[in-house]
Amino acid sequence: GGTETLGEAFLQPYKGQAIRMLADRPPTSERPTRLYVSTTQDLSRVSYAAQIVRWEDKRQLSKARRREGTALLTEYQSGEVNLFRGEAEGAGRQPVNLLTIRELVRLDPPISATRLRKCSDGLPLKRRTRAGGWSEGYDDLAAELGIPSETEEALEAELIANIAKSRGLSDQALGRRLAGAL
Repeated sequence: GGTETLGEAFLQPYKGQAIRMLADRPPTSERPTRLYVSTTQDLSRVSYAAQIVRWEDKRQLSKARRREGTALLTEYQSGEVNLFRGEAEGAGRQPVNLLTIRELVRLDPPISATRLRKCSDGLPLKRRTRAGGWSEGYDDLAAELGIPSETEEALEAELIANIAKSRGLSDQALGRRLAGAL
């Protein structure tokens, strides 16, 4: 067993409307959303985990962001360019969600999707029989998989931000801050 980590990439779920949880609480680099993914070839098992660091509605992208997205996809994910441009054959409704992910990890071995619990009712996910589904779930598996939980990632991001802020303080300001902490 083991994992294989890849860098930042785009995902374009085949969904014709905005993914509500991401639209309502847009993920950021500082506050990513965990993503567990099964593939069309193996819907019953989760084969990948990643962090969503940005969600965008493709219908609302600026011209500059469209050019940037097209350039990045052309260079790194050329098979996704037509889908991004809305020119994909057989896509049915045009997918509107553009996810920027990082730290994509291939799970080896994959885990059963039924081990994830839905936020809506706390019950395990049912065995999937069709591609394209999307469920908001609890991040119960992170520790077991050896990846930081969202809480750990948020605390680490906060610590890094506080360290950067402290570096900009004068010696006197640091002294006052230290005295206040004792």
